[in-house]
Amino acid sequence: MCVLADTPAAQVLGGYKEGVGAAVNTCRSCAVKRNCLASATTAAECPMRDPEEHKNRLSYLADQNKRGYSYWSRRWGINGPSVLADLPGFEVTKCILHDPMHVLLEGVGKAELKKMLNVFVFDKKYFTLDLFNKKVQNYAHADNELRINQRSLTERH
Repeated sequence: MCVLADTPAAQVLGGYKEGVGAAVNTCRSCAVKRNCLASATTAAECPMRDPEEHKNRLSYLADQNKRGYSYWSRRWGINGPSVLADLPGFEVTKCILHDPMHVLLEGVGKAELKKMLNVFVFDKKYFTLDLFNKKVQNYAHADNELRINQRSLTERH
């Protein structure tokens, strides 16, 4: 059994910090520290959260005073037990999947595109940054892209 939700909802369902920006351990699946996220590029650099350690941390948090709870909760990125924890066979550190929008489009995809463009423009010199910017500005959108963009602009105003 697993759950797929957007990142904020998945965080809340799992008992993790919804806004992960303040947490030291921001990922609900791995133990990479926030200051190492940008440099972690392989699975070997991302040790997975240990389910037993997670349970121990939850027990520890439950025994803390307000100040201790605040410190350790922020450090571990955990608010408390998951609302799904009592489901048989459900492992909170493994069964809450990461949604493609946040992980791919706003995370890995964005980082990879940035690195790829850096190589294409500055290392390989396939094209200049000026040419790239002009192409982006003059991009001929397909009809369906224009309708989507116009609709979202209309909805914002």
